[in-house]
Amino acid sequence: MAAGSGPVLGGLLVESSWRWIFLINLPIIVAALAAGAAILPRRDAAPSGPRTGRRTDLAGDHDRVRLPNVAQGNAFTVGHRRPPPGRC
Repeated sequence: MAAGSGPVLGGLLVESSWRWIFLINLPIIVAALAAGAAILPRRDAAPSGPRTGRRTDLAGDHDRVRLPNVAQGNAFTVGHRRPPPGRC
């Protein structure tokens, strides 16, 4: 149902004014924040002092940040040859 009605409603929305695309999201955001505040459990106050028993995974953090960027860069350069050095 959504796959059929979404493009039609989106097209009607854009035909009236493209600015409505941004304004239509405001009620959705407010509803999501209200639902999250009502449904999600509250955390107790965080303990003071450093965390113990948990170390930062630097290699994992690096991979999560760098690898998608490398993949995106590769996707944009597929089929394109780089100019030889000095001929940019």
